[in-house]
Amino acid sequence: MALVNKEKIRNYAMQKSMEMMQNPKVMKVMQNPKVMNAMMKAFEHRNKTKAKIDDTVNKVAKSFNLVVQNEMTETNHTVRTLTNSVKELTETVEELQKQLKKPAPKKKKAEKPSK
Repeated sequence: MALVNKEKIRNYAMQKSMEMMQNPKVMKVMQNPKVMNAMMKAFEHRNKTKAKIDDTVNKVAKSFNLVVQNEMTETNHTVRTLTNSVKELTETVEELQKQLKKPAPKKKKAEKPSK
């Protein structure tokens, strides 16, 4: 069985739907308030269903001590931030070590005013 690229399917569907929207008959139907309300409810239902599925997946994953996508994203962000902080601190320490190894500049003795 051949694997299907989701992005290709999405692009094809978007292309065909845009072509359909150019049809005057479709445009007339889409202007009907009942159709508009039905479309809105369909989108709302899709979003609610997706949220419930995501919530259920997260609960199941946690019950099996599995890491979910958003936790990995947060962890990766934290690791990047800490890595940058370590790099900055390392550079600061190296700079301070260089300054400590340099001999202190000699102070010039104040010249006595001539009389």
